[in-house]
Amino acid sequence: MAPRMVYPADVFSPTVLLPISCAFFWGCIGRGDSADAKVEPPCEGPAAVGADGVQVGDTLPDALLIDQDGESLCLSDFSSAPLALEIVPIWTHGCEALTGSVDAITDSFDGTGLIFAVLITESMNGDSPTVQDLRDFADYYELQAPVLADPEDALPGAILGEGESVEFLVMGPSLVVGAEETCPSVETICSEISSVVGADPPILCSD
Repeated sequence: MAPRMVYPADVFSPTVLLPISCAFFWGCIGRGDSADAKVEPPCEGPAAVGADGVQVGDTLPDALLIDQDGESLCLSDFSSAPLALEIVPIWTHGCEALTGSVDAITDSFDGTGLIFAVLITESMNGDSPTVQDLRDFADYYELQAPVLADPEDALPGAILGEGESVEFLVMGPSLVVGAEETCPSVETICSEISSVVGADPPILCSD
């Protein structure tokens, strides 16, 4: 039998059109990936710490975080520079003077590479904060600084000691904790940051 010729009209038959459509428009059925798919960065899991939480001299464990723009990032993304980190639930107002001064403190240490960030541990309802919660918090305090949350709640559990809800850490490069305070004054924080970044004379701030 002579081979069957394929005429132009045959191109529009289902047996020809569907494979072409699949390949041209979608790749292939069941491919399961997308150029627009957001890939979460690989972050190392938090290390186990004692009931008293992270102490001065400890290396802060890494964790996968989200910020107020909905972007995923690792805590280790901040490890190349000094980092001041306020850890606080939304429902507490005990550190308002500090929180409201985050951007001003960062500006005071301009040239040192300091990054000041706020890690929100709980929403007003005690749940894991949403991106909208982070945005609302940043807007309320008019913050340009990163406002972060840990969806897995692993980092706050490693940082905070038993019964603690608020913490403030200053870290040098590689996330080594150089200072630890609980809701300190702005003046105290600037003194601690000055010590970690090696500012001489110390940079003075006030509430």
